[in-house]
Amino acid sequence: MNRLPFLPASETRDITSTTAARILSVSHDTVNRLVEMGELRAWRVGSRGRWRIEYASVIEYLSRIRHPA
Repeated sequence: MNRLPFLPASETRDITSTTAARILSVSHDTVNRLVEMGELRAWRVGSRGRWRIEYASVIEYLSRIRHPA
């Protein structure tokens, strides 16, 4: 059984796209596409507009792809 990645409570609200890519075992570009497609909930931060991704949406996405309806 695959286990979900453990993150400390302080890091479970939002994560970087790099962390999301590691959790999902995909590339950074794939994470950006998933955000743009609405598969992951995210918002831009800072002057460079980097994505911050809601950790819960990453876990929900993993659940959807592992156990499709």
